Amino acid sequence: MNLQKRTLAIIALFVTASLLISCGAREPQTGAPAGAATATPLPHIIASTESLPTSTATIVQTPIPKQSPTGVTVKEQATASPVPSIVIACVPPDDWVDYTVQVNDTLSVLASRTNITVDLLMQANCLSGDLIFAGQTLRLPFIPSSPPAATMTPALAPTEEPTRTVTPSPTIEIPGAPTPTATASSTPEKPDAPGPGDPHVAVSPSSGPAGTTFTINIEHFAANEAITVRIVFVDTFEIVFATSTTVSATGSATVDYVSQSDSKIGKYTVDVVGQTSHASGEFTIK
Repeated sequence: MNLQKRTLAIIALFVTASLLISCGAREPQTGAPAGAATATPLPHIIASTESLPTSTATIVQTPIPKQSPTGVTVKEQATASPVPSIVIACVPPDDWVDYTVQVNDTLSVLASRTNITVDLLMQANCLSGDLIFAGQTLRLPFIPSSPPAATMTPALAPTEEPTRTVTPSPTIEIPGAPTPTATASSTPEKPDAPGPGDPHVAVSPSSGPAGTTFTINIEHFAANEAITVRIVFVDTFEIVFATSTTVSATGSATVDYVSQSDSKIGKYTVDVVGQTSHASGEFTIK
């Protein structure tokens, strides 16, 4: 009997506490700050005294919300669903036309020739870079005109000046007047041979191989005249020998020239020049 009383007293105590807590949850205090946590009712205890032969009580617990360590009720957070990305298709304007890329075409050139920007051209044709290739099809506002081809001007060959032909003036004959005749010769005339008493140069021998000694005989120069003797190779006008001397009282002198063993083959002239006299001779090395 005492055990039943204790059990009933405990049950009554729990029921009373549950009612008090439930009443407090229905009537919150005035002026409570917004968002403040409200008291969560304790589990309901259902008591039954109809059949307690063994002085026992049945306790049924209802599920309660999750509580944080601080006693505040934690609501389950909603998981945000990913927003699907919107893909905008590359659609050029309806009035644009197809264009086949030609050799040496670039985006900047095509944009300039169609009066649009490179960015607009890339966006309309779904291009991620500025690289295009010949044969590729692009959409353009209109078909651009081809740039003018570079023209190569051929170099003119140098023209030869025409040969001028000089026509001689007609000869006017005057009756009774002698007609002058002009003779042109490509070979200069040889000076006249010295006459008796004229300065004279004779070379002996008149020819010989390289290494030959040639004797130059000078005659009929002014008495005691200082002279210069020069030997010149005719082909190159090279002076191969030169010396100075004085003729005798009779106007004569002798000079020996020993040709070198490597002397050039050809004609040589001997010039003898004094203050008032001059003469020349020649010899040949074979």
